[in-house]
Amino acid sequence: MLINFFKIIFFISFLIFQSSVYPKNNNNEFNSKNLSNYFSAIVSYDNQKNVDSLKFFKSSKSLINRHDPFLKKYIFSLIIEGEMNRAIHELKHFSGKKNSDFFEAYLILVLDSIKKKDFKKSSKYLDKLSKFKDNSTMELIIYESLKNYSYLFKNKKILSNINVFGNLSLISSAFQNCYLGKKQTQSYFEDLIHGDTDYTRYKFFYINYLIEQNKFDKINEIVEQIDTLNSSLLISLTKTWVDKKNFKKFSEVFSCNNETDILSEYFFLIANLYSSEYEFEKSNFYLNISYFLNPKFKYNLSLLAENYFINNNYTQCEKVLNYFDKNDDIFYWYKIKRKARIISGELGEEQSFNYVNSKFKRIRKPSTKILFDMANIAKSFKKYQISIDYYDEVL
Repeated sequence: MLINFFKIIFFISFLIFQSSVYPKNNNNEFNSKNLSNYFSAIVSYDNQKNVDSLKFFKSSKSLINRHDPFLKKYIFSLIIEGEMNRAIHELKHFSGKKNSDFFEAYLILVLDSIKKKDFKKSSKYLDKLSKFKDNSTMELIIYESLKNYSYLFKNKKILSNINVFGNLSLISSAFQNCYLGKKQTQSYFEDLIHGDTDYTRYKFFYINYLIEQNKFDKINEIVEQIDTLNSSLLISLTKTWVDKKNFKKFSEVFSCNNETDILSEYFFLIANLYSSEYEFEKSNFYLNISYFLNPKFKYNLSLLAENYFINNNYTQCEKVLNYFDKNDDIFYWYKIKRKARIISGELGEEQSFNYVNSKFKRIRKPSTKILFDMANIAKSFKKYQISIDYYDEVL
């Protein structure tokens, strides 16, 4: 934190020096108000107060042509705040200029072109992206993966050099084969969900594929093996949809035939990797890209809410949680539990329990998972008789 402070002081001093060397009649952009707003934008951004940061960036936008790093910071702030279309507009406006020459700029333009099915233009931006691939391992992985996906979408063929990044490549192979409708798709998903690494998440996408193939016996076999009480949110939702025979729900939120749906899941995986390394800024950046590519699959936003919650940014956390409603089953329950935790810290445990208990009672026919969670919650609040009653319902 102290290092960041000195960086900011040095940076502002540099800007002030720059402003002093320009003739005064050309120096309207470098006035004290703009510098103050820019300084506030950077401080707010570093403190994960992105709403304030974006407001200050917009107030000091006249500096965008005078200080090259401004655009990159502004773009990050726009995307983290979910203003993806605005970020794309700004990057196109400054295309070809020095301040737009960075990895994330070309990445966003590649994805925008793919979303518009302009694969010729996406190839052009990929060429520009390639010069940054050696900056870090992750940037190399993202570049190579995008190159493979772009080739797939344009030529309906899989590049032969795809299997170079271990499990990441195995996941990509499953989705690429699914996109082309190849028979080996099933074996790739089987390898994923039965491998040494916990990739049970991909049961959702495997079942999605099996529904398209009308392989309902296999679907039932997979779902019977799901441990309801110890599964992730997405897998719990998967089981609920299958048990209720709501098979259309799967295709409403994801399709292997949709380029941006596949890329959305890929960038969720990247965001998840960054989150596991506590690099929350980058995680949130890629989560918003993922949501932009497939807003139907809002369930991935639970990781964004979790990132904000871990960092005590409860305002942003609640903003994301509001994407989930009663129709989202276990994700709605997740929303209630997270809000209860926030209330506990702000208003005390009694109000927190009253909130979660009242919301629980309004859930019509709660699942075994939700009942079990409520029993554990009551126990944690030392409401032992209530807890016992809920445990009895589970049994």
